[in-house]
Amino acid sequence: METTTISLIVPVRAEPELRARLKNLKATLSVDEIIVVDTSMKPNENVDDLCDYLHDPSLRFRGEAMNRGAQRATSSILWFLHLDCVPPMRAEKDIDASLRRGGDGGIFLKRYEPSSPLLRIQAFALNALARRTKRWVVGTNGFFVRKSLFDLEGGFPPWPFLEDLSFLRRIAANYDVRLIDRKITVSSRRYSTCFGLPRILLNAAVLVLFELGVPPDRLHRWYKVGS
Repeated sequence: METTTISLIVPVRAEPELRARLKNLKATLSVDEIIVVDTSMKPNENVDDLCDYLHDPSLRFRGEAMNRGAQRATSSILWFLHLDCVPPMRAEKDIDASLRRGGDGGIFLKRYEPSSPLLRIQAFALNALARRTKRWVVGTNGFFVRKSLFDLEGGFPPWPFLEDLSFLRRIAANYDVRLIDRKITVSSRRYSTCFGLPRILLNAAVLVLFELGVPPDRLHRWYKVGS
């Protein structure tokens, strides 16, 4: 049976805690390589011992950064993870088992920390949706996919926003995307105002408008104003 190798791809921009977060990832996981694609204007010069570090400020959007990381990857599996997400311990074992059972890719469930009643409700609702359909799954679900399939499908679209949602919908509609019943811990630092309610409402509005056909670039402008 073919050996499963995993490249973890982490897009970042102006992340002051990059070294600490990478050390935490390395303590949690055992993957074949960690590729960090940094689109900041200034490079981070103290993480080369923790990852394969790519600095390219010419990349405008997160999707472009993740595509660049995928091009660099040498493993059979690509695993895309936001830096403010912490996967469950030894999650790479779950990925390997899922793919050996015939899956083409997969996602995790999620929770928010520090949490609040509203964030627990949001996590419950999003996880319930993820169990039923992959149409509302985004990057914080820790998506992974076979590299051959990612290359065949052309990677993420060159959008400023919701590139992960678009790619995941396309893959889930045509291939076997599995759900791993373990939770990624997502930082709630972006939900600190009014118990997270403004951000929750903004996210919901963006998803509804995207479903109604509003272009991603326009949604991105509104999202930046609303944030």
